[in-house]
Amino acid sequence: MTIVSLLVLFACAARAPVVLYPLDQHQPPAALVGVFASQSPDALFEDAYSRLLNDDLEGAEQRLVYLAGLPDGPPEALYHLGVVYELRGALETAISAYDLLLTQDPPEELAPSVHFRRGLCLEELGRFDEALKAFSKVPTTGGLSLNDRVTYDVARGVAMLGSGKEAKGLELLQAALSTTRRDPELAWILGKGWYTLARHDLDQAAALSLNESERKVKKNLEARAGLIMDAEADLVHVVEQHEPEWILRGLLDLGDAYITLREDMMRSPTPAGLSAEQAALYVAQVDKSTRVLIAKAFNAYDQGLIVAGTLGFEGELTETLRARRDALPTD
Repeated sequence: MTIVSLLVLFACAARAPVVLYPLDQHQPPAALVGVFASQSPDALFEDAYSRLLNDDLEGAEQRLVYLAGLPDGPPEALYHLGVVYELRGALETAISAYDLLLTQDPPEELAPSVHFRRGLCLEELGRFDEALKAFSKVPTTGGLSLNDRVTYDVARGVAMLGSGKEAKGLELLQAALSTTRRDPELAWILGKGWYTLARHDLDQAAALSLNESERKVKKNLEARAGLIMDAEADLVHVVEQHEPEWILRGLLDLGDAYITLREDMMRSPTPAGLSAEQAALYVAQVDKSTRVLIAKAFNAYDQGLIVAGTLGFEGELTETLRARRDALPTD
């Protein structure tokens, strides 16, 4: 076998297999099939879409699966079925629905949305390079509306950051976010964009080691404090969008950043030349002075729970926030 053949073999082995949504395994019960068959496809699709909008995801799924399985079923059925799975957090299944639809040569007006939503799913799964490839299949030459351009650029900026294209990703994100402060139609994607900037600041802060010389520790500590303040400013914009997912993620990350900073400061080497007694006093003083970070973390976690309660949001994020808050020392 030649070297070229080996490279092709390894490339094929590394590529994630395409898994198509198994429609036959998800068909509704026979009793429901009879009910659905008595309605026109258009009426049934309108019913499914209404249920999707009203969070009846199970009812929407049953109708959309049935419609997608019809020989002349509307292609929008598979598309909205993917959306149902996205809302459930079943992103791999959503991708499989979009992939199945793409094998069926969807209408020209629907294909861009399929590629875009597929890219968003890949992005959420951390598969940033694949997400960028999906986004690249969205045609932009015909002229996008302002809202579509912001949505597209924020999504691409997030994927670029995740794939290591930091400079380009930040530039694209910041430019897109600067075009609008708040728009109800863009709340989710704007929240995602501002959250990503905040998370980037916090990741940069955590990367600055405090296990260094006294001079370097002081420099890194000041830089970390500045980056955390930048993240706090970004999170103000997240809160403005009123999207609980991004608010809770941001406050969780912020609380974690405060705790990590305190832990790193406690582990930081004591200044040179101190006696054992002086070193112990120094550590005690650091412990005392950094307890404010515990209070800040508590407030971040607690504020997240307050927001969740106000917006009626409950799930894994709220459980994590509650666990983090309740695990903090109270003395």
